[in-house]
Amino acid sequence: MNSEKRDDNKWAPWWLYVAVIAGGSFVKSLLVPDLPVLLNGLLTLTLGGFLFLVITVAYRSMKSAGQQRH
Repeated sequence: MNSEKRDDNKWAPWWLYVAVIAGGSFVKSLLVPDLPVLLNGLLTLTLGGFLFLVITVAYRSMKSAGQQRH
């Protein structure tokens, strides 16, 4: 039971990933609208992966800091 609770804190809520990655993709499309398809796809995948990593690291660090206080 305790390990299940620990795993719940491993990932941010799904809606946070969707909102941040979709917002980042929208901003990217405004900043660089006329890229070739291949370059646009690579940039979108790179941006999505980077944002996923940033969200996960930030969420885990906030959760671990909150757990250390208790």
